[in-house]
Order: sequence, then structure tokens, then C-alpha cells
Amino acid sequence: MEQVILLSQTGALSVITAWLFLGVRDNILYPLQNRQLTDIVLCMQALSEEYPEIYAELSYRKITSTDLQKRLFHIIVAAEVMICLVLAVAILVLLGAVIGAVPAERAQPLALLGALGFTMIWAGFLVAGNHFAYWLCHKDLQLTHYQMTLWGLGTMIFILIGHLSL
Repeated sequence: MEQVILLSQTGALSVITAWLFLGVRDNILYPLQNRQLTDIVLCMQALSEEYPEIYAELSYRKITSTDLQKRLFHIIVAAEVMICLVLAVAILVLLGAVIGAVPAERAQPLALLGALGFTMIWAGFLVAGNHFAYWLCHKDLQLTHYQMTLWGLGTMIFILIGHLSL
């Protein structure tokens, strides 16, 4: 049963890693796709167009410096790359635990750390997005961030419960 739990945890961690890796790949190869949306949120462009009265109250929060917007995007991508690396190492160590080459007690905390990183990326977008009131104009974006946060949290719980059961 221990190998099945470890293999299941490896699979759960692999899919969030694959999802994040594909996002990182696109952020590196096609940075304007997400960067433009990030810039729109940071400068509160949609809010100014759709809710001018709310924008008038909150516009002091906007970031209009293109240099700062670009730097923030690069910081986000760098964080995603770091988390992908942690997740990849965690998957390899979990696979080592599946075949008995690595103790599960060493593999699962690393897997939990990787899942935490994944979760924190999306939770961070929710917090930052709330600062820029993106929930008013970017509901689909916010919903995606909620779903990714919950996916990461579910993966963390699965790893933790599996760890406690071994």
C-alpha cells in the first residue's frame, strides 16, 4: 500500500507540475500573452473603463510604470521557474521512494514544499489581484486563480494525509 500511496502522490504532483511548466514555457516563449493581461490589472485599465467611480477611489493603487510592470512580470516568472524546479526534484525523489531507493520521510516533505509553492503562486495572485480590485473586471481570471489555489491545497492535503498514514 505504501508504494501505491507514493505513486499516487507522484501522479498528483506531476500534473500540477506539468500545468505550471506549460505556463512557464509560454511566459518565456510568448511573454506578451500574459504580460499584457498583467499590465492591464496593474494599471487598473479595465476598472477605469467599467467602473469609473470605483476607479476614482482606488486609482492610487495602480502601477503605470512599464519598467516596474515588466520587472514584476519577470519576478513572477522567476518564482514559477523556481517552483517548477522544486516540483521536478520532488517528483524524482518521490519516484525514488516508490522504488525504495529513498525513504518516504525524505520525499514527502519535499513534495509538500513543492505543492506549497504552487499554491502560494496562485494565492499570491488572489491577494495581489484583490489589491487592484481585479475581481470587478477579471472574474474569469480570479476564478482560475481560485481553482489553482484549491488544486494546490488539495494536493498538499493529499501528500500530508499520505505522509501521516505511512
